[in-house]
Amino acid sequence: MRVHPPSTVFALAAYAVYPPTLVVAFYALRGDAVTLYKWLTSEMTSHRDKQFRWWPEGMHEAEEFDDKSMGPQGRGLHLLKRPVDALRFGHWPGHLFEAEAVDPIAEDDFKVRCSKVRLIKEVDRARVFGPQGDRFSMFLSWLGDIPWLEGEESIEAAIDAAVEYQSRLSTWGWEMLPVETVRFEEWIAGANYYANAVNPSALTGAWTAWAETGVDWYHWVAPWAASISWGGGWSSLEAGAGAAAWAVAKKEWRGASPWPAPNDDFWKETANKVRRATRMIAGAAANDTARAAEYIICSDSLPLNPYEPLMLVWMLGYWPMGVIDGKFMIGDLSAVVGGDNTVHNQHRNPELLFRQYGNWTA
Repeated sequence: MRVHPPSTVFALAAYAVYPPTLVVAFYALRGDAVTLYKWLTSEMTSHRDKQFRWWPEGMHEAEEFDDKSMGPQGRGLHLLKRPVDALRFGHWPGHLFEAEAVDPIAEDDFKVRCSKVRLIKEVDRARVFGPQGDRFSMFLSWLGDIPWLEGEESIEAAIDAAVEYQSRLSTWGWEMLPVETVRFEEWIAGANYYANAVNPSALTGAWTAWAETGVDWYHWVAPWAASISWGGGWSSLEAGAGAAAWAVAKKEWRGASPWPAPNDDFWKETANKVRRATRMIAGAAANDTARAAEYIICSDSLPLNPYEPLMLVWMLGYWPMGVIDGKFMIGDLSAVVGGDNTVHNQHRNPELLFRQYGNWTA
């Protein structure tokens, strides 16, 4: 026979007799602490009131608060019942704390409104992304180390990864296509070729598989994860590749030395073409990172992640362009980005990168 401590017995009885929304109040009357969560901005302020500052491990009291007739949305200090609800009521990034409702006033399914709150300890921010938060956090870190488009690793390995990507899409009815590579000597040629590409995941259920999970918080957290990752992929490639593109364009300038005047029509036209090309390619990378992020968040209820091998192609330094003329094409822009035009100031450690890849795909 299992013997529960008095506080546990009380909790079980309360849930059996009273609605769940009253249990926090019962705990407060008995003095038993219920762990809730407080999601703060990076500056340790409330999301609703940027003037209200918090500090770790301290008691906080609302200057003004409404009585219980105003419900959980009234004035006061608001706590969350689950870490994964943080993004419903705030922004990323931030600080996540375990907290105690010292004087609860009202609550709903997600929040508890209080007049007094005690912060207990800070916890890993990755918990706001649910059970797979740690893997997603590693994925974000990994994005910053990808040698985008440098093409220094084996292109045969990239081909194998593209084959595996298609194989995993077979869950949604995708039929395998041959994989080929195409090499580009300039950005604009690569972007023009890509304009005809079709994304296989857009033709299957993989792109929006997370939306069918039937778990409520996925509908909030997965899009957030996608947005954050999209920005990471975009900025990592666009900033570096864009800088390399400008270096190439400057070398090709045949006008007055050493640099064209800002109002030079030829230069402006050339610059805009290069800018559009690099941003199109950065957008392709950003879309893939966003889909990978969504899938990581929901992976415990979905088939094998097809975006893992797709991201491996990017990691190897190549561009998984998609389907063109009945073939899955991999773009090689190493002639544009590699060598003297390398995106990164220093070459990454391939062994470390592969180890990081294994950490978030495990």
